[in-house]
Amino acid sequence: MNAQKALVVLLALTISISAFAAPNSYEIKPESISYQQLLADSIAQHKNNSKFDEVEEALRLINANTSQLAPAQIITAIKGNLPTIDANAKIRVLPEMREALILKGDQYNRLAAAVAPVLKLYQVEGRVFPLLYRSQQPVAALIYPNALVFSTRQMDILNDNELAALAAHELPHLIANPLFRKAIDDKDKSAIRTIEFFCDATAAATLEMLQKNPHCLIDALYKTEQILELEYSATDSSGEAHPPLGQRDRLNKAMTKQFTLIAQATSK
Repeated sequence: MNAQKALVVLLALTISISAFAAPNSYEIKPESISYQQLLADSIAQHKNNSKFDEVEEALRLINANTSQLAPAQIITAIKGNLPTIDANAKIRVLPEMREALILKGDQYNRLAAAVAPVLKLYQVEGRVFPLLYRSQQPVAALIYPNALVFSTRQMDILNDNELAALAAHELPHLIANPLFRKAIDDKDKSAIRTIEFFCDATAAATLEMLQKNPHCLIDALYKTEQILELEYSATDSSGEAHPPLGQRDRLNKAMTKQFTLIAQATSK
């Protein structure tokens, strides 16, 4: 084979390989990503399959079937997927929670300051509000569509970065809310875990963007799990409803490694 023919063959092979290669993070437009659709497709695909690797699936979801997305790309995609929130909409608080609300003072100010960077990053300040209520049980949750609620006990056991980490986990539940509600109604534990992993992955990207350690999320979950287990005998170590902490830690470390590799590649 002469040099000219060899070059033609090489070019043909290169084109063929490129045609079948997965798109990389530079080829995809984050604004075009529909995480709700990706989640719905994943839940449907794995509905009767309990043997798939949930961590690998979470990585595939958050990266939108590309090789790897940078934190900024993930944040842009998440922002584009958030629902429209009316700044004047009423917050639907349970009656027993309403009576225990704390809306001023040092504790509330600390919570508001801790979650403010997350709300600002997603441009939902003034539309999603932090709420604090008195309770001896550690609680952090989303009240759809416009509140992040924390208990006083949750605040007592976590530092400010860990509070921000939980806020970063709860906020993407705005995207998954219809699917999450259906999963709860259907008692679809696999779907619940898929959504929780997705929110964990989003939280890791959020913390990275805020220049906080993504592992703050795992630290917060561990402290919360310890209190629930020791004081309330509540545990889900089997991961039937929520993912087991070990798997959540594995995902968190994989996300951190991804961000490190992307940073190293872009700095060259």
